[in-house]
Amino acid sequence: KSRPKKHYFPQILLLNIELEIKNEEKDGEAKLKSMKNYKKFIDAEWSIIYEKLDRISETKVKAVFSTQAIGDLATQYFAERSVICGGRISSDDITRISKGTGARFVSSIANVSKFVTGKCGILEEKPIGRERFIFILGCSNKSITIMLRGSSIKLLEETKRCLNDGIMVVRRVLKNQSVVAGAGAIEMKIASKLRKYMKAITGKNQIILKKFAQALEIIPKTICENGGLDSITILSNLRSIHESSDCWEGINVEKGTIFNAFDNFIWEPVLIKINAIQAATEAACLILSIDSCFSFINEKE
Repeated sequence: KSRPKKHYFPQILLLNIELEIKNEEKDGEAKLKSMKNYKKFIDAEWSIIYEKLDRISETKVKAVFSTQAIGDLATQYFAERSVICGGRISSDDITRISKGTGARFVSSIANVSKFVTGKCGILEEKPIGRERFIFILGCSNKSITIMLRGSSIKLLEETKRCLNDGIMVVRRVLKNQSVVAGAGAIEMKIASKLRKYMKAITGKNQIILKKFAQALEIIPKTICENGGLDSITILSNLRSIHESSDCWEGINVEKGTIFNAFDNFIWEPVLIKINAIQAATEAACLILSIDSCFSFINEKE
């Protein structure tokens, strides 16, 4: 509680070193001839940890984070010198801190120096709810941490999944900036193109294309059902519009009408749409192949 809560432009040190005096897990035995030797034996253990702490203090850092334990002695030592410390930090968090601040990860006390420290704009400790967090702001390398809070673990996991999906979509858009209209417009456009192409071929392939086009229309149909709209009327209007013109008409769920989805900024990345259609097609082909195997076995029996 006595340690400072905020530092401006601090030096940060990242360690993989234990800074506490631990009791031995196994029973040990030492034979001493006098009490003076006993005192030397005890002082040696304390001198080792104080040597580590003094070496860290010489670097003039204001924050020390370690993947291993930082005991009460080290915590009090750092608090007296206005140093914020944190122990048993996960390797993932240490890696993020290293990337954000430019600090190097140190596994030996001999390598501790000013050249391995990192920097940030503000280092602050403050409570959120019942927990206390250390915020590292103004990093030299741009990095962002998103904190999620919720009433249950299930809600947090679902929120995390949705947030991750959104971030990955934005990441793909930045890599490949080709987009198509959403709101069921792209599915209706592809279905319309398939119906036009279907008229130019004959045989079983025509039936396959017809069923594929109908499968694509499940997406706009589901959008209508989720919005409480009349799917039959809206889908028939969309088919008529897409067959007569090359447009991006989609479903306006709020008003229950048809509108230009592309002009209203309802976009979907091309890569994600291609991957979704390919995955669905492969899944359907796999199911059909399994079904044919069962039919073959039944006929043989």
